[in-house]
Amino acid sequence: MREETTTRTLYTFDELSDHAKEKARDWYREGALDCDWWDFIYEDAATIGAILGLDMAQKPVKLMNGSTRYDTEIYFSGFYRQGSGSSYGARWDASKVQPAQALADYAPQDKELARIHAVLLQLAQENPELYAVVKPNGDNWINVEVTHGETRDELINNLDGKSAEYDRENAIDGEREEALTEALKDFNHWIYKQLESEYEWQTADEQVDESIRANEYEFTEDGTIA
Repeated sequence: MREETTTRTLYTFDELSDHAKEKARDWYREGALDCDWWDFIYEDAATIGAILGLDMAQKPVKLMNGSTRYDTEIYFSGFYRQGSGSSYGARWDASKVQPAQALADYAPQDKELARIHAVLLQLAQENPELYAVVKPNGDNWINVEVTHGETRDELINNLDGKSAEYDRENAIDGEREEALTEALKDFNHWIYKQLESEYEWQTADEQVDESIRANEYEFTEDGTIA
């Protein structure tokens, strides 16, 4: 019997060639974001949602120990491919839209949020009975159902033949429905952009390199993890 001992030369990340570093980065990116890196964005969306008049729904998340926690009901798929997007579940109530100062205090630099809030605040002031349910439709779309206090069937039954009056009221309600629906969809797009920006930051070379160094990973000459 003969025993043969082989040795490998191992390298730190900074000792690798540029080509090998790219391979090491690719390895890290494949498994680096297996943690719930989106948690703080979900929490931020819930806080901002409350300012906008949204009561964000909760979804159960099973944990490895068998217990369950509840997260903000947001879903997403991405990034950089067809079908990427986000969705959320919530209930919007005109009476719960907070003043503009509340948003200015929380997110003073975000012009898109300020625009969305302005639309929702105006709708709430014009019709305090406006109410909407937002339902996720897969990972990248939402459905919005809007009511106005009275249903349209009730409005029709109470017209007593005043079709012109109904047409005017219905047109106003239609415009408000569209404006509310678009604003709530814009908030969905805002959530997705926050997720995309965070993903880009997490996977940027600078952050990846720093994490690899901090964990003191070692590699073979071609950048394969040891």
